[in-house]
Amino acid sequence: MAIIAEIMYIMIWGYAIIKRNNVANIRNKYKAYFTSKAIDLTKKRKMLKNLSFILENPKGRSR
Repeated sequence: MAIIAEIMYIMIWGYAIIKRNNVANIRNKYKAYFTSKAIDLTKKRKMLKNLSFILENPKGRSR
């Protein structure tokens, strides 16, 4: 497994060098992508909570 991981690591570095991009740049792109995904998930969760609350209380009474 370690050998495969090393090969993948080298391939990623090689790809970065070929593309003339910093590895940090690529990492930041991935980070931004994943953080945006996480934010979307939290928004969806909030929406679902609100929906369930409305469905449980059709007359709009607070708990």
